[in-house]
Amino acid sequence: MEATGNFVVESPDVVYGPDTIEAQYEYRTACVSREGSVLKVYPTSTRFTFRTARQVPRLGVMLVGWGGNNGSTLTAAVLANRLRLSWPTRTGRKEANYYGSPTQGGGGSP
Repeated sequence: MEATGNFVVESPDVVYGPDTIEAQYEYRTACVSREGSVLKVYPTSTRFTFRTARQVPRLGVMLVGWGGNNGSTLTAAVLANRLRLSWPTRTGRKEANYYGSPTQGGGGSP
């Protein structure tokens, strides 16, 4: 099956507006209570409305465990490379790179 960019949900619970798509959803579950020696089950439901913007925002990615030492180090490295950060050291100016070690100023080797 070939992927397509457009699709429409045909449902009485979905409404398409100019800026948003709204969907109604009914979550059904049960509550249990004890009355003496008898357990009674009561069906319950909660109605939710989900609203989705039709304009697709920039994609964001959330990774589990990203807040640890390795995740924060990787994030700092990506930002340093994106911003082309550099800093002075005793041996000369260093620039961020994706190789895991700073380079000499002017794009030299590590």
